[in-house]
Order: sequence, then C-alpha cells, then structure tokens
Amino acid sequence: MKYTDEVRFCFGVALVNDIGTRLEPFEYTGRKVVLHSTFEKLVKEEIKRVKSLTGNCPPWVVNQRPEGAIYLDDPVDKVKGVGNKKKEQLKKVGILTVADLVRTMQPPDGFTAKSFSTLKSKLPNNIPPTAPSPIDHRKYENPYLSLYGDE
Repeated sequence: MKYTDEVRFCFGVALVNDIGTRLEPFEYTGRKVVLHSTFEKLVKEEIKRVKSLTGNCPPWVVNQRPEGAIYLDDPVDKVKGVGNKKKEQLKKVGILTVADLVRTMQPPDGFTAKSFSTLKSKLPNNIPPTAPSPIDHRKYENPYLSLYGDE
C-alpha cells in the first residue's frame, strides 16, 4: 500500500423511487473497488474455476460420514480389530462386508468361537445400511451459494 496510515472510503448517492438517497459510507482500505459488470465477470470466472477442479477437493466436496461410523456395506476391515490377516481369512470364506459378518452366526475356518465372538462384539447395534453420500458443491449452478449460502 502506498500510504500505510491511509484509510479509504467510498461515498455514494442513488435515486430510489425518484427520491435521492445517500448511501452508507463504505470503507474499502486494502480492497479494490470495481464496476458491477467487472464483479459479475470475476464471479463467473471463479465459478468456472471451481467447477473445473477434479478429485476430492475440500471445501467443495464434503464428506458427511461421521468419524468412526460403520455401515453394513463397508468392507469388513472397517471393523476395529480386523487387519489384513483377518481380512484375508474372512475373504476366503466369503465374508467381504460388515453385513456379511453380521449375518454369519458360526465361526468361520481359522477363528475360534471366542475370537469370532470378540470380533462380532465390536460391532455396534443397529448398523445403518449405507454411508451418506458426500456433497459435491461443484455440481451446483453456483458452488459458493451451495456451500456458504446467501450471505
């Protein structure tokens, strides 16, 4: 900034219903004032830029899945205590998802009754079927309005 102790204000008037109205002063220190047409062009360019982003890029893609939540359609290794070794043992007998594990009543090969019971006891009651889908604000006409609202 040219003068660090400087403050900039914008003063204006408008004709509202054929009556001259004085607008509230607007302090714009450190900002750039542009024409409305320039502002709208910049908004369109920014929306285009956001929509062209790829991948899972916060804040535009919001994961609604609660931390640590388990769903029936999750892979079995989402269950606490199931690492690669147990996952492979369960895979050999056709247990691929949490739903498969819930439905299995008898311990599969490679598991004792106690170890299988311990594993199943780590499952919460009333497991929801599917995880909520993430919200991709880039798919909306205006990603900013979708994400932040009309502020």
